[in-house]
Amino acid sequence: MGQRAPLHLRLGFYGFPKQGKTWLGMTFPAPLLLNPAAEGGYDTALHPDGMYIVQAVKLGATHAAFLRGVPGSVSISKEIDQWLEYLYQLVVTGKCPWQTIVMGGFSDVASMILEEAEKNNVNRKGEVDGHKAWGDVLTWYQKTLHLLFSLPLHVIVELGVKVQMDKDNRDLMAKIEPDLSGRGGRLVLPRELHALIFVEKQGVGTYLTHFQPRVSNPVFYAALRLNSIAFSQPVQDCSYDTFAQALGLPPIWVCDPGHPRCQQGRWPWRTPWHV
Repeated sequence: MGQRAPLHLRLGFYGFPKQGKTWLGMTFPAPLLLNPAAEGGYDTALHPDGMYIVQAVKLGATHAAFLRGVPGSVSISKEIDQWLEYLYQLVVTGKCPWQTIVMGGFSDVASMILEEAEKNNVNRKGEVDGHKAWGDVLTWYQKTLHLLFSLPLHVIVELGVKVQMDKDNRDLMAKIEPDLSGRGGRLVLPRELHALIFVEKQGVGTYLTHFQPRVSNPVFYAALRLNSIAFSQPVQDCSYDTFAQALGLPPIWVCDPGHPRCQQGRWPWRTPWHV
């Protein structure tokens, strides 16, 4: 019998800002962070010494200028296309230095893509054709996520949250869901992911990751396609190790001995570092 193909995880992390999504993604082997410049999640990778401990890329720095038609500005959709093409070239030639792609601020990216689509679908009266704009967004979702998830790498997508407040108590959150902006996100993203899980900060430097839905108030949404990670209780300080142990993946010091978690003093958080 042939050798089993390696498992490349497709994961969705969602939560409020600064709650540990990027931190969790950075624990994976050889990560590349792709974040919209306005979202700022890439600064999680900034070590106290002022150096980035993993490579972080800021996308969409000229997005606002592009919407205004400023010459030389580049759309964020074109930036992402260029990065995906570059990654494919590296993979095909066996020169890709990364094992994990972390697409941060994906809900913000989706909003920026909609703004670009609206810019490109204005009729002669100066009105936005919303139907065509959303059609362009859905096409972008289908194409981009297909290419992204076709890469032989771990792929992590970070999402924001949508909150429903309690009807009887407006100060109480009743339901917390991932922000899957528009029909494109709702139709395409969930079916491509192995897991869509909720991440929240428990305290300074401590995080909880919810792999199962919570039915009590507030309700957390979660969805899994891998029974091996169907943890019944939230996992404290979840990391790549949690997935590796459950799924039989190589430990971090085997698949990425150069990871900052394998270098004493380079990983400034509580998650164990490894020799």
